Amino acid sequence: MNIGDLQIWPVALGALLVGLAVLFVMVRYDLGPSSRLARSGQWLLATALGTGVFAFGIKLAIIFAMVQLPEVAIDPLLEKQPIEFVQSPEDPLIDFLASQRLRWQPLEQSASAAPVKETYELAQEDYLWQSLPAQAPVPADNPMSALK
Repeated sequence: MNIGDLQIWPVALGALLVGLAVLFVMVRYDLGPSSRLARSGQWLLATALGTGVFAFGIKLAIIFAMVQLPEVAIDPLLEKQPIEFVQSPEDPLIDFLASQRLRWQPLEQSASAAPVKETYELAQEDYLWQSLPAQAPVPADNPMSALK
């Protein structure tokens, strides 16, 4: 488990608890009395408005299951097919180790290739920045006009 995963749980659970507290206080002291609901009506209103908080709680539970218990939550959903190792009898280097199969050779530098130092030279002078002209340049044989 990543240490960054631990930092999200106090914030997420705190948001869930604050959401529930705000919901019940809002229904009990503001929405319920202003709409003249009985106690049972206030609970029904809190349940209806609390579905978003409930959905957030379900999302947190799913995230927790996926992060903490991947072998229980994810592995049964994956199809694992056995892979057979096939060794080709036609391979001429089959009995050699990998270190003996690969033979590294230095590349020969051609005479026409320029050294890197000459290719990328820094400018000797600083670039003089200029602003754009007030009007874009126009070709002489194709003037810009609104009639076009």
